[in-house]
Amino acid sequence: MLITNNQEIYEKAVLLGHFNMRAIRTVHLKHLKKFAETGYGLNYRMHPLGGAMALVQFSKLDERIQLRNDKLNYLSKQLSGLPGIRTPITRTHVTRGAFYGYKIRYISSELNNLEIELFVKAMQAEGVLIKGTGYKPLHLTALFSGTPDGLDNFSYSLPYTRKAYNEGDLPISEKIYSVSLSLPTFTYEPYSIIDEYVSAFEKVINNVEKLV
Repeated sequence: MLITNNQEIYEKAVLLGHFNMRAIRTVHLKHLKKFAETGYGLNYRMHPLGGAMALVQFSKLDERIQLRNDKLNYLSKQLSGLPGIRTPITRTHVTRGAFYGYKIRYISSELNNLEIELFVKAMQAEGVLIKGTGYKPLHLTALFSGTPDGLDNFSYSLPYTRKAYNEGDLPISEKIYSVSLSLPTFTYEPYSIIDEYVSAFEKVINNVEKLV
């Protein structure tokens, strides 16, 4: 789904998902209208059943956002002050909509330089669902690292020279990735489950000298 107040972005999105009647009715910018009969040839529109399901889910969106924010802000408050971890921060000049995920950063220097893998294993032994963040930085994926047979063949959609990225090109992103850990995004779970997670963190962190 896309929400925008930019007419050109909107019309380009229409051309990604539609052609013929819908595109002809809604695409008016001169340099884009010539594509209305065919669109961009990708047909990236949702199917009607998906739209109907999304419409129902949207009626529950505000409730879910509030529940998730309440639970994860509570988790952050309970974990604050523990050495070795940093919880997500919502800056004062930022309005958070919802947590897509809940990632903490691991600071090994505060826990006797315990390797992150051992910390994760210790937490998992306490029954905590915790793992490394699931997605590596985009610049390290095939699409952005110059791997043959990527989007370079689609010259109409990429009218510019693509930079091929290598490991080390974006060191801050790579560092954050290497120390990020993922926890569940609690929404409907009871607070007692969150308290169990907090207790597991406290137990592992307070006994870190036995793990080194």
